[in-house]
Amino acid sequence: QYQQRPVPAGGGILKREWFKRRWTLPGQDAVEGFECRSVPTQFDHISVWTDAAFKKTEDSDRVAIGVFGVKGVDLYLLHLVWDRMGFGDTVKALEHIRASWPQLSGIYIEDKANGSAIIETLRGKIAGVIAVEPEGGKEARIQAVAPFIEAGNLWLPLSASWVEDYVVEACSFPKAPHDDAIDCTAYALTHYCAKRYSSILDALTRD
Repeated sequence: QYQQRPVPAGGGILKREWFKRRWTLPGQDAVEGFECRSVPTQFDHISVWTDAAFKKTEDSDRVAIGVFGVKGVDLYLLHLVWDRMGFGDTVKALEHIRASWPQLSGIYIEDKANGSAIIETLRGKIAGVIAVEPEGGKEARIQAVAPFIEAGNLWLPLSASWVEDYVVEACSFPKAPHDDAIDCTAYALTHYCAKRYSSILDALTRD
């Protein structure tokens, strides 16, 4: 069990079987049990979504910085920085991602915790920094995007070292001690998928 927190074997709000779609690099073999697809060579949009933390301590939430590519109706998690970081390290990580991904259309940062200070600092250094105001609570956000994950619109990398931990965290929500990576994913899915459907937005605003 994840961090000694009891969760159903198949998952909570999100089910393990929903995370079977994986993207692969050119020449990378598929793995039995997963639906694999070569990562697109071009995307409609590539953006960064950030769930910041209050401070860096041994038991604090981790910072999750996800690089997401949109292709048609699908969202690809291309890169994830996921660690306990203070203000300075988070700023450096975002600066590095901006330099490494020049095609980014925006860097979205949750405007709470130390995210507000990160936003103000980065706006003077790099382009495309956008503050995100949380809509509803975390559970409402996950509930709102669950149908898109169930439908297979989220693609994870096949062999990244963090993928299993990511799936465990997602399927343990809301009983997991932390929810940083799945929350930044929910922001991206809401922006690119759920906002097409007014009923889902209504559910978020009613929370």
